[in-house]
Amino acid sequence: MGRRIERLAWLLAGLGAVLSLYLLPVEAAVLRLEAQVETLGVWGWVVYGLAYAILSLLFVPASALGIGAGAVFGALLGGMAVFGGGILAASVGFGIGRILGRARLERLFEGRQAWQVVDQAVGRDGAKVVALVRLLPVIPFSASNYAFGVTGIPFRVYLPVSALALLPGMFTYVALGALGRFRLGALFDERLGLLLLLVGGLLLLVLRTLVRWALRTLDAAGSGLFKPSARPPQPRRAVAYAVLSAAIWAGAYQNREALAGILGPPPVHGVERHPPEGEAFDHQEFDRLLQRYVDARGGVDYVGLGSESAGLHRYLDRLAFAEFDRLSRDEKLAFLINAYNATTLRLILEYWPVTSILEIPSDRRWRGRRFSIGRREVSLDQLEHRWIRAEFDEPRVHFALVCASKSCPPLLPRAYRGSDLEVTLAEVTRRAHADPQFVALSADQQELWLTPLYDWYRTDLTAGAGALLPAVASRAPAVAEAVAAGARPVIRWRAWDWSLNVQSPLGSTRPAAPALAPAGDGQPPPPP
Repeated sequence: MGRRIERLAWLLAGLGAVLSLYLLPVEAAVLRLEAQVETLGVWGWVVYGLAYAILSLLFVPASALGIGAGAVFGALLGGMAVFGGGILAASVGFGIGRILGRARLERLFEGRQAWQVVDQAVGRDGAKVVALVRLLPVIPFSASNYAFGVTGIPFRVYLPVSALALLPGMFTYVALGALGRFRLGALFDERLGLLLLLVGGLLLLVLRTLVRWALRTLDAAGSGLFKPSARPPQPRRAVAYAVLSAAIWAGAYQNREALAGILGPPPVHGVERHPPEGEAFDHQEFDRLLQRYVDARGGVDYVGLGSESAGLHRYLDRLAFAEFDRLSRDEKLAFLINAYNATTLRLILEYWPVTSILEIPSDRRWRGRRFSIGRREVSLDQLEHRWIRAEFDEPRVHFALVCASKSCPPLLPRAYRGSDLEVTLAEVTRRAHADPQFVALSADQQELWLTPLYDWYRTDLTAGAGALLPAVASRAPAVAEAVAAGARPVIRWRAWDWSLNVQSPLGSTRPAAPALAPAGDGQPPPPP
């Protein structure tokens, strides 16, 4: 009975960990870590390999480190980092075991019999047992490194056998991490989730069979260490761990909004959900306000706009009762971009005078669900993440949505329209990447300073390019030319200026925007 309770408790704790991948901003955390590591360039890969070796020697589970490497670096580079770190840990651990000797190791691992079992088994089967221990998790990786050092097996046999036998397990964990890097929520997708659960179940059955065979082989040494009866059940400890895990996951879930704020926007995978055909929507009233109160640099005359706030409210009322589902795909996206920008302007006017949008209470700012768009009550966060990012495969929206701050993309002096949406999105993207506030390559091409938008929305903006530098190069000709010439600059992040994007009589450091095509002609704007 005690063993059944123990197994059930561990199962519940494991399910809580898996569920956290879906309920908590885990992918955002991985992306933030990836961003920090990538700023180190090739040294990030080296540092992770060294950290893997050191932590492995300190009995940190190698499986968790392997999954982390795959999540941060991807399958290939992550596998190389883990393999290099694993070989280093295996070599150092073996050397420590040889230097300390049997007597000292007995005192160091008093109460631990794993190394004794390995010693006896190696005496019988040599390299076969080394390969077996490496292939299957019957003995912790860290303990086996030290244990092999006090056996009689030569280092020239131990190292190549260990290296070859480590490859399958290490790259399996790295592959899991790499999969999670792109689709941590895939376990809960309908078809893909079912497939993963079936494949995972089959692998667990195969692994359990192999582990039982390995245990019988090692028990041939006569210690009986791995027999099921050797370890008494510990249901109380397992239940305590399960309760503690549940408390941690519940607390994290309750504070998921705060975690998301710390880690950045939630990653989404934009899927086109709207047909290209449909009706149009008239944004003429918003267009008139923008032309009158937004300058060529994107600065806003909030005092003047406030004097015509009735016009802005009329436009927002029209958005609130619009038949959104009848619009065409491009009209819907233009509608949502305008809705986001117009709602942000209204938010600033509600709390005017302010010098930053951050002065507005957090529960009334981006997460306040108090705006009506297309007959639905939404917050600005929902408008951006659940409608725009999730339902349109269009990363260029990040250069069109304006958060009323100087580091945001400049607000256009006219409304977006479905009729020329492609031209306008292409132009605002080009302008952003020509602006040194967004993208700036140092004179020696050793550093690339980027807007934090590329950090916060990495999954969106690197889609199709696979990595950060190629994604930037695909939009910034100067960066593309430098990369083609062999430059590999280190990524640096601009500090975000939350000062209000208000018009300044003293001018702006932002270059003046080129004139956009007049409404209705559908022609691309001239170059700056």
